Amino acid sequence: MPYLYAAGLEASRQGTPVLRPMLLEFPDDPAVAYLDRQYMLGADLLVAPVFTESGEVEFYLPAGLWTSYLTGDTVQGPAGDASRTASTASLCTCATALCCRSALAPTGPTTTTSMH
Repeated sequence: MPYLYAAGLEASRQGTPVLRPMLLEFPDDPAVAYLDRQYMLGADLLVAPVFTESGEVEFYLPAGLWTSYLTGDTVQGPAGDASRTASTASLCTCATALCCRSALAPTGPTTTTSMH
């Protein structure tokens, strides 16, 4: 929730949408111009919905180290190599594949406090 709250604040203060086309986050990557089946949720979460019964999805990972939100597996993005536009479902196979840039782990604090 802290990540979504921060993304909402950014949207209200700066006008940057919470759901972002890939081109908005990666304007220098020519491979993202035609991606219409994935998007960014905030600046650091990539969402690639699954549209098949098998649960497999192909999606593009821009330059950088990406980590599966569900499994912790990491994959190095292709650094804008337009010839490698899809990454197979081996990174994320779930109802919606969420991956984050490894530089950030947008999960919020892990400690709990008492409200007594």
